[in-house]
This record gives sequence, C-alpha cells and structure tokens, in this order.
Amino acid sequence: QKILKNKYDYQMEEFAVYEIAYKKSKHLLILSVLFALVSIFYILDATGVINTFMNFSIFVFLFLILIIVPFALKKGSKFDAIIVTPEFLIQRTAKKEFSIVRFNDITKFRINSDGINIKSNKGAILLGLDLFREEIDPIIDILEAKGKTFDSEKDYMVRPIEIKIKDNKIIIIDIEETSKSETDVFYAQCAVDYEMLTPGFINEIIFRNSMVESSCVENQNLTIRLNRFEVKGGHPENTTFGSIDVEDCILAFEAVKLKKLILQDTHKKDEPDLELDLDVNLIVKYLENAMISHWRSLGKNIDLYFATGVHMLQVSFSFKEVIIGWNKQK
Repeated sequence: QKILKNKYDYQMEEFAVYEIAYKKSKHLLILSVLFALVSIFYILDATGVINTFMNFSIFVFLFLILIIVPFALKKGSKFDAIIVTPEFLIQRTAKKEFSIVRFNDITKFRINSDGINIKSNKGAILLGLDLFREEIDPIIDILEAKGKTFDSEKDYMVRPIEIKIKDNKIIIIDIEETSKSETDVFYAQCAVDYEMLTPGFINEIIFRNSMVESSCVENQNLTIRLNRFEVKGGHPENTTFGSIDVEDCILAFEAVKLKKLILQDTHKKDEPDLELDLDVNLIVKYLENAMISHWRSLGKNIDLYFATGVHMLQVSFSFKEVIIGWNKQK
C-alpha cells in the first residue's frame, strides 16, 4: 500500500491476494533424512570405523551438498503471491519486494513452459502454473478485455470494463457503451438470425464445397449465406476435439474494398479472363447457386473463388471485420 501510494499516488483499497503454495519436495526430505543418518553415525561411531573414511572436512562437504545447496536452489519462496487491484497486477517475491505492473501499461504477453510472462516498461510478472484456474482466469479476462494479450484473434474481446474485488474474488463488469461502433451494429444485424456468431477466426473455417444460398450488399458490407461449412477445432464455438460440420451458415464482411474481380469462362480457356469493374454490388450478380471452389486469406485480406455455372469468379478484397456463424450442427 505504501509503495503504490508513494510511487503511483494510488490508494489500494480493493485487492485480491493469491498466495502460491509450492508442493514440498520429496527430494529435500530424502536428502535431509540421509544427512541426519550420516550425522548420527558420525557422532555416535564408537569403533571409529566411519571416522576412518570420513573426517570433519568430508562431513562439512556432505552438509553443503545434501542440505545447503538443495535448499538454496529450492523453487519459490514462502512470500510468493500475486496481488490484483482494479488498476495493478503485482507479484510479491520477498517480504518487502514487489514487481508492479499497471494493466494499461503492459507491453508484452507471452506464454511458455513456466507460465505467462507479462511485462511493462517498469516491471515484469510471471503468472506461474501454481495458480489455480479460478485465480488465473479472471486475470486473463482482464488482459483480454484491455487488449493486452496482443492476439488479433481476440480483438472481439476488447471492451470497456469495470473491475471490482470482493471477498478476495475478482468481479468483471462490462460497461455498456453509449454509442455503438459500426462493427457492433453490423454484428447485431447478423445476430438476429444466427445462434452461433463470432467475429474473426476465418482461418478456422473450411469452405470447401459450400453452396451460396443468398447474398447481398449493404453499405459496402457483403453478406453471404451458405448451406454448410466445416469448423476446425481451434474455433472458440467448437467445444469438441476435432472438426464439426455445420449448416445454415453466414459469412459476412464489413467495409469491403475490392482489389480484383475476374470472371473466367472455364469452357473457353483460350479466351482472356474478363476483368469486371471494382463494384462490390457486381459480386451478388454472379453468386446465385455458386459454390466456393477454393479460397486464401491473410489477415484482413481474402481471395475467394466461386464456381458459378460455366464460369469461375475470382473475388479479392480487404475488409474491416469478418463475422461468421451458423445455426445447426450435423
């Protein structure tokens, strides 16, 4: 409390403390028992047999090897703890030593075998694997809401929140924005007809042989309704371990900017491809009963190839956001 007040002019009133309890090492216990036995025999050796092989110097050496070094290398400290306030994430490493990171100042988030490394310009914190799930999950929720996991696939999680802490538990309250963004409005329009709907994660969708049932363009937003597609295991709405087939689907792109619109007659390969005007409304004209043949996406750019009658339509464009959803799972 004193450090936060002096260094950050912050009065710490609400906070949660998650102390890290390390498991007792069996190796330390075994080594301690072993040294205790050696000590007993060394001190009580009446015959002098043991003292023949072990003098005082060797006894001291064994004390260092079996006791001092293992305890010095022991992982963790009885003071280790993670402290969470509505504004700061703090790691206590000793009785009076703390690493303090303000949520809004986090510059790096990285997961490795030791846990989650979080850094700012003024400090670094390790959320170790010793924390319980119910302790670490709310912290991750805060970082996702503030965009501090730096994962573009989690951009849809970024939102204004209020953090309350009561009875050592973190409570996250979503703050309703007074003015909705264009993306929010577009999402709400799509959500009317679809139970499962998520922004992003287009790389987790396989559109092979997906048939277009209808399409429309409104305010440069392209909406394509498909009969089916496959959802890979990495999609947040897929709770299974493998891929799933879904039906009655939507693929909606916000703020489309066409880069290429080419129509190819597959029966007349000798003739040059027809480059159409870069008008997003023209796409709909050719999508009736079309099927997605193949596709390629990178970031906020995508190439879609539609088989439509005797033609192949290549559509290349950038977009602000993609919204993908479905109603039924096979």
